[in-house]
Amino acid sequence: MATLKSQLERGRKKLADAITARGYTFGTALLATAAATTTGSSVPKLNDTILAAVAGSPTDTVAALIKGEAVNGMLRKAKYALLALLGLGAVGLGVVAQQPPEPQPPAADAAPAADRPGAAPAEEPVKPAAGVPGRTFAGKVLGADGKPVPGAKIYYCFPDRGTAEIPAVPARATTNPDGRFTFTLGERDVPNTAAAVGNDPLRGGFLVAKAEGRTWAWEQVHADTGDVVLTCAGDTVPVRGRIIDLQGQPIAGVRVTPLGVAAPAKGDFSAFMKAFERGETVGGAVRRHLPNFWHDYSAIQRRPSPLLPAATTDAKGWFQLDGYAAERVVEVRLEGDAIETQDVYFVTGKPGPLPIPKRLTEADDTAGFFRREMAPQREPKVLKANGDSYVAAPGLVVTGVVRDAVSGKPVPAAVVETYRLAGQGRFLQNTIYRTTTDAEGRYRLGGLPLAHGSAIRVRNTGDVPLLPVVKDIPETKLFVPAGLDIALARGVWAEITTTDRATGKPVAGDVSYFVAPENPNGPKGNRSPTETGYDRQVNVPNDGRLRLAVIPDRPAVLAFSAAPGLTPLSRYAMAADAVKRQESLRGASPGWAAQNYNAFADIDPKAGSDPIPVRFTLDSSRRVEGKLIGPDGKPVSGALASGLLHDWYTEPLMPLRGAEFAVLGVGAEHPRLVCFSQSQSKLAGSVVVRGDEKGPLVVKLQPAASVRGRLVDDAGQPVKGARLGVVELPLARAGEYHSTETGVLLRNRIGGPLSNGVTTIKKDGTVATTDLGANAGAMANTWMSTVNPDGSVTTTGRRDPDPATDDDGRFTVAGLVPGLKYHLVWKDARRPRPPASDDWKGIVFRDVVFKPGEDKDVGEVKSQPLPAEKK
Repeated sequence: MATLKSQLERGRKKLADAITARGYTFGTALLATAAATTTGSSVPKLNDTILAAVAGSPTDTVAALIKGEAVNGMLRKAKYALLALLGLGAVGLGVVAQQPPEPQPPAADAAPAADRPGAAPAEEPVKPAAGVPGRTFAGKVLGADGKPVPGAKIYYCFPDRGTAEIPAVPARATTNPDGRFTFTLGERDVPNTAAAVGNDPLRGGFLVAKAEGRTWAWEQVHADTGDVVLTCAGDTVPVRGRIIDLQGQPIAGVRVTPLGVAAPAKGDFSAFMKAFERGETVGGAVRRHLPNFWHDYSAIQRRPSPLLPAATTDAKGWFQLDGYAAERVVEVRLEGDAIETQDVYFVTGKPGPLPIPKRLTEADDTAGFFRREMAPQREPKVLKANGDSYVAAPGLVVTGVVRDAVSGKPVPAAVVETYRLAGQGRFLQNTIYRTTTDAEGRYRLGGLPLAHGSAIRVRNTGDVPLLPVVKDIPETKLFVPAGLDIALARGVWAEITTTDRATGKPVAGDVSYFVAPENPNGPKGNRSPTETGYDRQVNVPNDGRLRLAVIPDRPAVLAFSAAPGLTPLSRYAMAADAVKRQESLRGASPGWAAQNYNAFADIDPKAGSDPIPVRFTLDSSRRVEGKLIGPDGKPVSGALASGLLHDWYTEPLMPLRGAEFAVLGVGAEHPRLVCFSQSQSKLAGSVVVRGDEKGPLVVKLQPAASVRGRLVDDAGQPVKGARLGVVELPLARAGEYHSTETGVLLRNRIGGPLSNGVTTIKKDGTVATTDLGANAGAMANTWMSTVNPDGSVTTTGRRDPDPATDDDGRFTVAGLVPGLKYHLVWKDARRPRPPASDDWKGIVFRDVVFKPGEDKDVGEVKSQPLPAEKK
């Protein structure tokens, strides 16, 4: 017994030393109590104590750790890992919980001083570049009482592409005694990293105002933004919170960095709180009900603005962020070497409990979608009340040295970033957190999930063309950093430039790098090497220059897409050789289509060769502009359009913002049918564009047509839930030029309204929809799809825009363009964009032409076989 006792005492001391070294503190009374307790006597009580110490609900991960429910490769190997996490015992040792001290917020004058990430913003206004076309911003800053606020600093935060550190944001103006401001920004003021929203970096950013002792005020600007009124209230509300560990003890030194702040459009905060209470995700509720959301554009990297001050928790675990008004939601990132990095939302205003959100259960989830798809990915972000405590789970640290595989020398300033986070499900790339190597190539990256399954990516920023690489983080003992040294192989520089042919100016955008697999017919997993280490879309900055390290001795294709991608806002047409490149591109990277790109370049890099120059010259001259009008001759805006960019496929991406449109890349050798449909006004129309038109086109829309009928089988029984679509007959393959006489069915597949429904497309191609209503919970504001084991497909989030038969086989198809020929078919609903005839069930009707405003009843119809495809 004495030997066993001494072994346990040594084990407890070793455990306590290890945990203390990781940044956790434990009272001597608690450890003594743990040593004197019998096995299994207090775990439930301990769980309740820790959970009670948290104001609000802990995250699912933390709750699972507390309750012993966390399951992962590493924790399964340590049966008593939970006890180690809590610092209360090991191997057969019982514990008794000690109630943590009641958290008390610090006095206002004791709050930790806020520090600013990155360079401090300039205090002096920056003058506009002389002689450079730009945009003038004007407005006024008022207090909550409506009186002008003089001396307020005005900033413009450019929309950012999320590919580099955000530069310092200089003050552009200072309000005069009347609270007014005005300033002009030109092309020379645009940072190289700014995103070209609608090809204009001066649109889509945020005007921000800050006056001493007053709240932040901001508004996103758009193309039509005029005089702006910003309200800097005098009654600021500090955002306070407390970070504690799993034992309920405070964690000092946690960096708290604001990522964004959201406000209601008209001061009504209740809509957001009701949405949260009924179970919407926090992020979804913010986007839907707090539209004035000042944040970084990058959805993956989510980097902070240099303007918003950060803070660090004090010895009692408290932090304070100043400058916010009441009834705001502030998103912050919590970072510390001993904790898992997390993004958390805090509600400003008076401290108080938040409503408990309703969560979707398996009983509510009749289609099984949440259980299969949502739960494994990531838990919803946490919403905390002002003054709440947040339980931070322990994190994993990975350390190592990055070297040049050829010379063996260390690689300084290399970026080491998360690439995949354990527990994140099918969202593989997750480059959220990063660090850089020092002069000796050493790195230390903390804040990763404790579970096994994460991976990091290393990419070089120096002058040697070293190839990026992704490495899985090895398993390690609890609270011991994982060691991972990495050698970067040599590549060859591809020096890419992108310019506009007419102006010679640089063109921002993205480059995709495609390398065909060495054995495309090999086993699953024989993937292209560019599917891991490289981003699928590598940003080309606004100066039109990119240096990309490519793999030697592997022929490849570089594809360029101009910002903001191929949408109705695009300036450039699809690449002329996209059709012939489609099959090879799919072989290099399945799921990517050639119509997404404006230009291609073939490269054949050789080991040790000089940099390869790659020049993309884009032509915007093959462009035909036009305008939509209604029967009354007035402009019609908000219409869906097909054929503006190409006729590769005819589904529109988004509605037109105004009545104007532009057809890109069209020529007399291949005339193109362009169709329009405005669902609200029930108008439709079309035009055939040849590219040699003189002056802008004027397309007069007419009342749209519709068709009704009833689909039955050979026995005369109704076909329920049949998904219907419009095609060209004979069926055209992807990339072929389409007929100028066959109509299309325009529906908004991407930007349609959200719903709380779950759509299950059965194996036989029929459709069943379940409306979960208020029970949608975490599914609200999502759009996802999965193939079930039985071959059916389940989607959730947006209502299926395709027409379908009801329980009696009846259908209605609206929005048809008058004067065009229509062929209605029964789709195999499991394939949303079928490329071949075997994806269709049969023809419902064919060769039907509709008159303006006609509502045709085709009666009872049976499906007929489809003809062969085009040769």
